[in-house]
Amino acid sequence: MNVSKLLGIAVAGLALPLLTPGVSYAQDVPQDETVVSEPAEQIEQPEQIEQPEQKHKIGFGIGVGAGVPGGIKADIGLNFIPQLSVRAGVDFLPTFEAYTGDKVITANVSGHNLQLLAEYNARVGSMGGHLLLDYHPIKDSGFRFTAGIYFGGLKAALHGVLYEADTHTPVLEYARGLSGLLAPEYQALLDDPSFDYQLNDANGAPIEGGDLSIKMADDSSFDADLGFKNSVRPYLGIGYGYAAPRSRVGFSFDLGVFYAGGLNVASPNVTKGDPNSVWTYIDSNPSYSGYYGLTKVIPVLNLGINIRLN
Repeated sequence: MNVSKLLGIAVAGLALPLLTPGVSYAQDVPQDETVVSEPAEQIEQPEQIEQPEQKHKIGFGIGVGAGVPGGIKADIGLNFIPQLSVRAGVDFLPTFEAYTGDKVITANVSGHNLQLLAEYNARVGSMGGHLLLDYHPIKDSGFRFTAGIYFGGLKAALHGVLYEADTHTPVLEYARGLSGLLAPEYQALLDDPSFDYQLNDANGAPIEGGDLSIKMADDSSFDADLGFKNSVRPYLGIGYGYAAPRSRVGFSFDLGVFYAGGLNVASPNVTKGDPNSVWTYIDSNPSYSGYYGLTKVIPVLNLGINIRLN
């Protein structure tokens, strides 16, 4: 077949539909048949695996801080359930001189009155510990209620010297330096370095238990110790922070009170009477009335930093 014939056939094939537009050359689809598409295949969803509930991890921490009245503190903490922790630690306050004073007293030495000058100073320090339980009532909140005990703690040591008032010489040294016939009161002191002293209230009335006998040391000195009546003191308070912080480092504070029962005075130099009668003397003074009652319940304030160890 030559080229001219091929071209003729091609032209005829293209022109035929154009010359006969009413004639369809495609296969007709019957009108009453509906084309139904097959539904898409359902993709099966993977089965959801229920995650097991995550168990609380026990937390360990250490804390350091400072406060009143305990001073410097250090403790270890254990958070064994999310809202409950326990802390145990020590409190330390370096000893410092807190007070100095003097007072002229009338000592009764074998029935003779002797004017003596008592000079004294008080040094205060603290060494104790605490065991505390923290409860966090609000989930994921550092706010806490705290209960527990404090033990040991604040101590004051009073040291004084009795002087012959005119020469400011320790009284026993003064008596030993006298020559010739000694006055009876000084001779009595050399025989027995003791004297009686009556504590009176602000109105001059004798205080119950205030009829004291005091025996000086060889250097004319005397000592007394002061501390809380209750060696174990219950504590209640509020605060913020975790014993084992949620992050690596956390801040904490405590504000509360412990019951100390008051202050107690003891002295190896008091051989008769009650040295605690001094509190009646203090309460009788209008300037200090009620102060002793304030020593029964002691406020506590601590600030610190806690570090989580695990």
